[in-house]
Amino acid sequence: MYSCQFKSGVKRLFVGIFFFLISNSVVLASCSKNDGPETNPSQPKTTEKTAVVNGITLPSHPRLLFTKAEETKVKQLITSDALAKRLDALLVAQANTWASTAQRSETQVSLTVSRDYINRLFSLALAYRLHGDEKYASAVNETLIHVCSFSNWDPSHYLDVAEMTAAVAVAYDWLYDVLPSTTKSLVKASIYNKALLLAKAEYQNGTSGSWAKRETNWNVVCNSGMTLGALATAEDYSEIATDVVLNAAKYMPNCLQHFSPDGTCYEGPSYWEYTNIYLAMFIKAMNDNLGTDYGISSLGGVSKAALYYIKTLSPTSKVFNFADSNTTYASSSPLFFLFSKHFNQPAVANWYRNRLSTVVSSGNVPKWHFPLCLAWFDNATTTETIAAPKLETFHGINDIAVFHGQSDAAKPIFLIAKGADPDMAHQQLDGGTFIIESEGVRWTEDLGVDSYDIPGFWDYSPTGQRWNYFRNTSLSHNTISIDGKIQYSAGTAHILEEHTTDSQPYVRLDMTTLYQGQAKNVVRQFKLVDSSTIEIQDEMTLLNAGQEVCWSIVTPAAVSVSGNKAVLQKDGKVFFMKILSPSNAVFSWKLAKPNTSYETAISGITMLQYIIKPSIINEKIVISLSSVER
Repeated sequence: MYSCQFKSGVKRLFVGIFFFLISNSVVLASCSKNDGPETNPSQPKTTEKTAVVNGITLPSHPRLLFTKAEETKVKQLITSDALAKRLDALLVAQANTWASTAQRSETQVSLTVSRDYINRLFSLALAYRLHGDEKYASAVNETLIHVCSFSNWDPSHYLDVAEMTAAVAVAYDWLYDVLPSTTKSLVKASIYNKALLLAKAEYQNGTSGSWAKRETNWNVVCNSGMTLGALATAEDYSEIATDVVLNAAKYMPNCLQHFSPDGTCYEGPSYWEYTNIYLAMFIKAMNDNLGTDYGISSLGGVSKAALYYIKTLSPTSKVFNFADSNTTYASSSPLFFLFSKHFNQPAVANWYRNRLSTVVSSGNVPKWHFPLCLAWFDNATTTETIAAPKLETFHGINDIAVFHGQSDAAKPIFLIAKGADPDMAHQQLDGGTFIIESEGVRWTEDLGVDSYDIPGFWDYSPTGQRWNYFRNTSLSHNTISIDGKIQYSAGTAHILEEHTTDSQPYVRLDMTTLYQGQAKNVVRQFKLVDSSTIEIQDEMTLLNAGQEVCWSIVTPAAVSVSGNKAVLQKDGKVFFMKILSPSNAVFSWKLAKPNTSYETAISGITMLQYIIKPSIINEKIVISLSSVER
């Protein structure tokens, strides 16, 4: 975790007194009838200073994420496009709720609170820009005064600062022409002192593990948040704005290099979404203001990211929730509209509009940055569809293989499998694991993430406490174990071979280094036998004859076993599994349960297993998984 030297007692006391005095003077000033939001068009406006960043003159406000020209287009869309109209109704409802919702106290400042203010300020400010109701401008003004009067935005956990900076910067920019001058002065000073000065120090002094330079989502989120703050206040802080923007573009590739070549994110789908919404905001803000994002959007894999995500969704529109992912639901983030426009991918826009229609109809409207789906609305159409071939692979730290039975076949099957690099951020010991679906039922599961607060959760070393917790271990995944041991966290699993055009396409994963000290060689193969059947083959060279090998899956289905056959039943559907080799094998099952009292309870999950102790060191296990009985 990043720990900021700004926490020292003397500095904290000084800043607290300084902002107490400012906030009280601003609150008193804002109570004046003449110092509310300046919504009267007859009032003369203060001449705006010129904003210059890296020698480039920026457009006038509003210039972040949603230009005046785009505002005009969206105002037309919400009268002519049915989906845009529904999104606008949701926006207004959300803004009305926020306008009457009490503020959060400074003592509650956390990532959750910062994200609440992202949604609050984005919703209120966008509703004002589209509808001009003064109550929204007043609510934005009140909120900005409130959060900018905090002594800090929690720099000890810099994501909190980054997201609060993004919220404040966008609201300030979008309502620049109507906010009282006292509020604008407070906002500018807050962004400068609570964010930009800290960022400048981090760029100068931070190690490779700092939020500014590390290889995880923190890098893109924090650098993008700082960039929004810098661009919003560039009239007053041109020098530091230039410093922030250039350093953000310099260090963001540390994380984004791992999107190459195919748009994957090794941290799993939840952090893929988190990283990419901030990447989308960075790309949009930089190109609108500077005419360039300094090569960020041209980095390997970035242009493929949205297509990668869509192509790896199951037929039920669920994600493969590997790593520390907390949901199987597909993303509804506005990033897809930004990427569809920026990379000219109308098929992505088509997919996202369909996704939005589903989300709106469900009534479960997301928060966070969701208002941007209206600001970035893309109504581009195409007859092009996003293909679902029999086998497609995506390479990166976590190689991904996706199999599709042909849609016109009876009970087509879907399988997605992955490689591994467990000692990278948010990873689990899950090399070779897979998710399989047919007939709308997910037959194998990933149990997802446990609490981040349990002891030793972040220790990824081979002896780390992270691996004491069931969900994080290979024993809770759809893979193999040897002698009851977990996979080796310093090992990896990568695609060794891929045969995508064969009549029975297959892929082979080399998982050997995950079994250090347990086996000499371990290779897992997935083959699409026909549109309803997958075969999984595990070849291994053990260290000694008589070692115990356990093949297992995690399933929410009801399980019945009979020798080498197993039948899964769920939601009125049936799925069949059969051990093809060795011939004398039998299935067994047990209920899944956590290892310690620290962990979240597990219910309704069965471990279907096959355990052998081969008399030879070269062993091959072949199991058929099918939606039809063989």
